[in-house]
Amino acid sequence: MNEFDLSVAQLLDKVGGKAFENLQLRLDIINLGNLLNKDWGKQTFSDRGNTCGQICSATIALVHTGNLLPTGVTTNSPLAQGIYTFNPAFQAFNADNASSNYRMQLSMRYSF
Repeated sequence: MNEFDLSVAQLLDKVGGKAFENLQLRLDIINLGNLLNKDWGKQTFSDRGNTCGQICSATIALVHTGNLLPTGVTTNSPLAQGIYTFNPAFQAFNADNASSNYRMQLSMRYSF
């Protein structure tokens, strides 16, 4: 993941003379790469939420679908073996989140 930001500031004393000598206008662009190209600046996170992480991702990729019982046993027993199915299309991480988008902030500062 690569992200770069841009900040541009301009003192307004050139525009309004003495009346604006302590006023600054500033534009911040966070994740400028994503503004330039939608495929840049993506941040991938687990779809399982921040409390689970890789543990929950692993339980979704490998799903318990049933049990294999020994011959002659008709109910679940400690001898049962689990049957698991692996989903090869599962993606543990996803970039569809607000952090992957660019953001802009316009601010004005008066210093005295």
